[in-house]
Amino acid sequence: MTIKFLKGHDVAGAFPPVSYKLGQKVDDLSPESEAHFVNRRSAAYVIDGKLYDADGKEVAEPKAVTTEVVTVADNRDEPTKGNRLDDGTPQRASSGPGDVVMTSVVTEGEAEKAKPKGAKKPADADVLSHATAGLKRK
Repeated sequence: MTIKFLKGHDVAGAFPPVSYKLGQKVDDLSPESEAHFVNRRSAAYVIDGKLYDADGKEVAEPKAVTTEVVTVADNRDEPTKGNRLDDGTPQRASSGPGDVVMTSVVTEGEAEKAKPKGAKKPADADVLSHATAGLKRK
């Protein structure tokens, strides 16, 4: 049976190294290997051109999501006159050459997994005001 990979996957410990790319169709694996990838949701079975998971439910085609990180230009490289830029604003100190800009491609599912589960909520304002009220009375 043919499977299609829903995300990129590198097989750990394989010699020679084996890796599968997003959207790659493979039909030469053993049934056990196919089940392994499908059960881990790394791949889906291809039947009549549609994708199905291990439970027989139809799976949507994987969509690649491209994330580009763009560093906003600053004024470090602009020439200065008397420690002021051409528009009259003071030159700001430099903290170094800046951050490395990286681009990565992930599937929608991987992007959802990468989101934080939940940030800690700030302390309740009523509790804080009640606690500080006692300090102010002294």
